[in-house]
Amino acid sequence: MNKLFTGAFFLCLLTLFAGCSSSDDDDDLAGDWIRKSDFGGVSRRGAVSFVIDDIAYVGTGYNYGASSTDKRHLADFWSYDAARDNWDTIATFPGAPRTDAVAFSAGGKGYVGLGRNSLTDEKYKDFYEYDPGTNKWTKIADFPGAGGRYYAVSFSINNIGYVGSGTDGNNDQQDFYKYDPSKSTPGWEKISNIKTKRVMAFSFVIGNIAYVGGGQNNGALVPSFYAYDPSKDTWTRKISLYPDGDDEETKEIKENDDYNYNLQRYSAVAFSIGNYGYLTTGMGSGTSSTSWRYNPDRDLWEDVDTFEGSSRYGATGFAINGKGYITTGGGSSTSGTDDLWMFDPNASDDD
Repeated sequence: MNKLFTGAFFLCLLTLFAGCSSSDDDDDLAGDWIRKSDFGGVSRRGAVSFVIDDIAYVGTGYNYGASSTDKRHLADFWSYDAARDNWDTIATFPGAPRTDAVAFSAGGKGYVGLGRNSLTDEKYKDFYEYDPGTNKWTKIADFPGAGGRYYAVSFSINNIGYVGSGTDGNNDQQDFYKYDPSKSTPGWEKISNIKTKRVMAFSFVIGNIAYVGGGQNNGALVPSFYAYDPSKDTWTRKISLYPDGDDEETKEIKENDDYNYNLQRYSAVAFSIGNYGYLTTGMGSGTSSTSWRYNPDRDLWEDVDTFEGSSRYGATGFAINGKGYITTGGGSSTSGTDDLWMFDPNASDDD
């Protein structure tokens, strides 16, 4: 049975960064992290990823460089074949090199856009479509939200992409839009706003429902967690990521020991495997390594095996054939990472 911990700062997660480390108790937690072939490009944070036909694609981001004069934004892109545990280069992203963009896949194509140049403070609203069959990028309609946008969040359901929240550099946002490439004239369409503005949130999809949570709003951690149903265009609030510290949560939930956790974080990685969502890494007052599994039937989070790479934020992740993956990202003691880790939910750390 998984143990639920009281998180000083979304438990070891945002306290782990502060000095909490994994213990022997981790051997009892579900799942196991296994190191795989290092990412093919240079180390970076703020990269994006999408998956098409069991191949993952990872690119863009920010490389810290060896010195303050060697920092650079990136436009290279790589494909990862999990069956072969192998990385290959693909066509370079055609837009300006950038970090903190978003990506999704729909209809057998990949889509990448938004982001910023953190050195010049330029923000982007352009979007591009990648065709793996031709290895070519094509520009599509710009994102319609106000101004350039970065730190947004994205997901796809039934071959339709969804993008929203983030910031234009001055104001945090809550608007959301969808992009349907199957239409005779593809374009962006406004959908309902998420209820709370946020930047650097996480998302995953289970069935035909998307889940969005965490992040920051005006510099403060956001505890709210929502489910989006595209068939109704509605956002439904789920139990808070920090029930005990959320004034909007019910007394009944606050007094239930099953919900005695604190998962608030931003710039984390999330993915779904089967009927569960998974959340790992991220940042609060420091970087984290703790990992959690979300059960939508119970609206409950349970801890799983602690991420075994270095604690980090700004990483990117994806899922292929029942396994989760996380790569790149930055940390408190690193200028960027290029390792790749696979999470097997059916294994155990003592295997």
